[in-house]
Amino acid sequence: MKKPNTIPRRDDVLDEYAMAGPSHARLQEWIRAYPQFQENLMMLTSDWEMSEWRENGEALEHATKEDLAVQRRLAEHGHKLI
Repeated sequence: MKKPNTIPRRDDVLDEYAMAGPSHARLQEWIRAYPQFQENLMMLTSDWEMSEWRENGEALEHATKEDLAVQRRLAEHGHKLI
C-alpha cells in the first residue's frame, strides 16, 4: 500500500488494488488509505464483482438482494462522484 514520502499515482494504486483482489471488505481499507481515489476504487470493485459473477456463470437473479443493493449503491456513488 502506501509508501512513505511518495505521492501515489492513481494507476499504480488501482493496479495494486486489482492485484490484491477487490472486495467490499478490502474497499474500506483502501479508501481510508487513498481517499483521493475513492470513486475509482468503488467503480473498480463494482466492475470486478460484476465480472466475477459473469465469469462464474452466476446470473444476476441468483445474487442476493444485499449483493444487488451494494452494487447499486456503488454504481450510484461512483456516478455522482465522477
